[in-house]
Amino acid sequence: MKPSIVIIGAGSVEFTRELLGDIFSFPELGTVRVVLHDIDTERLETAEAIARATAREAGVQPEVVATADRRRALDGADYVINVIQVGMHEATVRDFEIPAKYGLNQTIADTIGIGGIFRGLRTFPVLAGIAKDIPLVEVDDETGETTVLKMLQVYDVGRAINPTLVEGQIPDQMASRHMTREQVMNDVLLAAQPTKKFVTVDQVAALALFLCRDEAASITGANLSMDGGWTAA
Repeated sequence: MKPSIVIIGAGSVEFTRELLGDIFSFPELGTVRVVLHDIDTERLETAEAIARATAREAGVQPEVVATADRRRALDGADYVINVIQVGMHEATVRDFEIPAKYGLNQTIADTIGIGGIFRGLRTFPVLAGIAKDIPLVEVDDETGETTVLKMLQVYDVGRAINPTLVEGQIPDQMASRHMTREQVMNDVLLAAQPTKKFVTVDQVAALALFLCRDEAASITGANLSMDGGWTAA
């Protein structure tokens, strides 16, 4: 049976396109079942079109399914990828503007600091709802009724990867600060970063793969920051 990969918040089309581009680059995953979920049906339609276009470009033939029903999306899931942004761009702008009004300027306001707190407060309740939906379920195609087959146990060894500086943050920064791309890159994101380089998808993937190996079994309770020395600077 082909593995089923569910993307929650697939309407964030930039993340969806990049994720699927990476997934489809592996021959073993060329025929997977990809389930796209978003509460915004218009964005979901766009995500579905992008998923099919990405598959054609990669020369693969996955099964692509799009649904606005989260429980139905999680039916039979082997892997769940969460890329939701609660409040969308407008909320991100407020994360910058409200602290700035009181003299607090932030470089990145989505994981730490007061902006990160705002984002966490509006995101955690949604994440809790997703977590409740992830137990193994079966959805009746005719009635839509959901049956919980068994609860899944999650073993958390306390390892987290935090890629602090990524190029995907540039558009929001440009909009909220009214700057050009070059200004955001040089004067904001990379200003206090020793290596003056962005974290790449390949670097994050390489670290994630290493943490899955037996050699990394003793790395527990660690937050592994990938920021070129930004947090230490």
